[in-house]
Amino acid sequence: MYDKKIIMLSRNRVARNYNKFNFLKLYSSEVIKKNIQNINKDFDRVLEIGSHDGGLTAKLKKLKKIKKIISIDNSIEMIKLNRISNNYFINVDEESLIFKNDSFDGVFSCLYLNNLNDYEIFFNNINKILKKKGVFLFSIFGSETIRELKSTLIKTDEIVFNGVYPRFNMQFDVKGLGNFLLNLGFKNTVIETDLIKVKYKSTLKLMRDLKGMGESNFLKKRRKYFSNKFFFSTLEKQYKLNYYDKKDHTIYSTFEIITAICWKE
Repeated sequence: MYDKKIIMLSRNRVARNYNKFNFLKLYSSEVIKKNIQNINKDFDRVLEIGSHDGGLTAKLKKLKKIKKIISIDNSIEMIKLNRISNNYFINVDEESLIFKNDSFDGVFSCLYLNNLNDYEIFFNNINKILKKKGVFLFSIFGSETIRELKSTLIKTDEIVFNGVYPRFNMQFDVKGLGNFLLNLGFKNTVIETDLIKVKYKSTLKLMRDLKGMGESNFLKKRRKYFSNKFFFSTLEKQYKLNYYDKKDHTIYSTFEIITAICWKE
């Protein structure tokens, strides 16, 4: 489904300027930190999947209940941004976990697990590396994310190309994710969702934000040619027809952040 090599190269390219686009990661990392603080449990050893520039890592380091953190990321350039001492960083693909079973008291991840080729295998691997009564806490973009851009891109494709190209990554909704985790054997799952509306001056600004976040189209069957000026002018026109605020002359985009916490028996 996803081209993992392109994902790695893309995240390496955007790493240097990631701090200009990480506002949703900062928000979500604070939610995760508060969830951890509310857990009545100490963690001798935890795994962070997707360190990005170390935003969540730094918050985890300040929590006295966590003793040792191992952080992984598929981007070596993201790892290089981290300046956190006494921490272990490993450059590895998240779908090729290298840890022994029953290794961690907790596994945490913040807005990183959006481009997995096989969620069932991945979540089963998380269950295996967790110790008994270990906790899996993560956030992920939900199916309502960029819903306005999705519908507008479909309309624009129909106008410009007389057909629709594969453009959208698979995303969970709240119910689907809860059922999925339950069926894989996780217990006491609690899921919350935040809908965040962000305003932009243009669709170009929105798409630059998505690229800067490292959330581009990585589908193997994506259209691999640059779109022309007519495509982008049509996209802008169609977007403003439905999602334009006349008061401040902006368009808006919805981002859904799903936060899930579940336990291994």
